[in-house]
Amino acid sequence: MPGSIPDELTILPYASATFLYRLDYRNTLLLAAQVLPTVDLRTGLPSERAQTVLTLTDALAEDLTVIATASVVQSIPIQAVDPYTITLLTGTVELRQRVDRQLSALVGLSGLWQSQVGYGDVGSLVAYVGMTARLPTTRF
Repeated sequence: MPGSIPDELTILPYASATFLYRLDYRNTLLLAAQVLPTVDLRTGLPSERAQTVLTLTDALAEDLTVIATASVVQSIPIQAVDPYTITLLTGTVELRQRVDRQLSALVGLSGLWQSQVGYGDVGSLVAYVGMTARLPTTRF
């Protein structure tokens, strides 16, 4: 068919590693890293990206927890130069209060900054509140 794009098979590498360390009886550190293929939502082109996530969880009290998360995503040229490389930084701080066994309340602040070749920079800051409800365990 004239003007059609030829089919092309591309195999991109995938790797994942996670490190969890209990700092003490109430603090936990989680470090996760990945190299993974993805599809750029704006262009539809395949892209290889590295992602690192660091999470610190601190149980301030038996029913009160603070969770801080930071992440970085970066395009990496594996096969060919990515014409639309992306750099993405995010951070979130969340406070969770357990009300009872099935209900928790949360409040948080999340920020994002992204820079992509051809599209420029964009950032956002979002504050949120929420509730988490868990169903009771069903025994058979």
